[in-house]
Amino acid sequence: MLIKARINENDQDMFRLCSWSATAFSANPVLRLQTDDLRRIKEVFERVSKIEIFVSDNLVASYQKYDTYGAISYSGKVFVEHENIFADCMEVQLIRSSIEDEVARINDQINPVVDIDAMTTEEYRTYLLKQIGAACRQAIYDGTQVQLMNGTVEHYTYNDDDQKNLTNAMAILIIAPELPYIPYHPSGGFCRMIPAFDLLTIYSTLQLKLTYLTTRCNFMNMWIRGIETKEELLQINWDTELPEDYQAQVNEIYMQALEIVNKIKEKFTPVSQESEGSAEEGEPNESESTEET
Repeated sequence: MLIKARINENDQDMFRLCSWSATAFSANPVLRLQTDDLRRIKEVFERVSKIEIFVSDNLVASYQKYDTYGAISYSGKVFVEHENIFADCMEVQLIRSSIEDEVARINDQINPVVDIDAMTTEEYRTYLLKQIGAACRQAIYDGTQVQLMNGTVEHYTYNDDDQKNLTNAMAILIIAPELPYIPYHPSGGFCRMIPAFDLLTIYSTLQLKLTYLTTRCNFMNMWIRGIETKEELLQINWDTELPEDYQAQVNEIYMQALEIVNKIKEKFTPVSQESEGSAEEGEPNESESTEET
C-alpha cells in the first residue's frame, strides 16, 4: 500500500508519506515525506494552494486552508510501516500565513533577493547568462555620441522604439535618396529636419555598436556555457574581457560590418551634400562615432 500527498494538483509534486492519520493531521498539520531533498521541499511548499492525500491511488482527504510551511526538519531514516521499509523522512509543518507574511511574500516575488551562495553551478550559470543579456541590451539602449557634418556632437539612444523609428526614417531615405532632409531627433531633443547624410551616419553608428555588442554577448554566452566550475563563473561579468581567441572573432566580425557601412556611405551622396561640400569633407570619423564600442 502506498500513501501519497499531492501538492497544488501537480503530479510532479507527489510525495510518498512515511505515515498518515487524518485525526493527527487535523490536530497538528505535519506531513512526513519520504525524501531528503530539502531544496525541493522548500520550493514546493513555499506557496501551497491545495494538499490532497491518496491511499492506493484513492483520494481520501483534501485541504486548502494551508498556504505555506512554518518549519521543515529532517528525521533521519524511519520505518515506514505500511510499506515495510526504512526511508529518509522530512517533516513539513504547514501553516496559514498572516496578512503581513503574505505581503512580505508578494514583495519577495516582485523584488526577489538573489542568494548566489545557495545556487548550484547550473543555476548560477543560468542566472549569469540572464545578467549578461540584460547588460548587453542596456548598453545597446544607451546608444552613443554621434558627430555630425557640421561638427556638433549629439547623443542618440537606441532602445526598441528608437530602432523602429530610425529604421523607418532610413526606409524613406532608401525609397527617395534625392531627399535632402529627413525628420528625426536626438535623445531628449526636438524633432527637426536632419541632413540625409547625417541620418545615415546616425543609423550606421548605432547599428555598428549594436553589431559589436550583440556579437560580444554571443561569444560571452559561448564562453560561459563552456566553463565547468562555479568559482570560474563568479569571476565573470559584462565588463570582463573575453579570451583572446573569442575577442579576435568579435573584432573580425565588427571590421567586416564596418567595411560594409563604409561602402554604403561611399555610394550614398545625397544631392544636398553636393552643394554643401563633398561627402569626404563632411563625413564623420568612424573611430570617433563608434568610440564607445
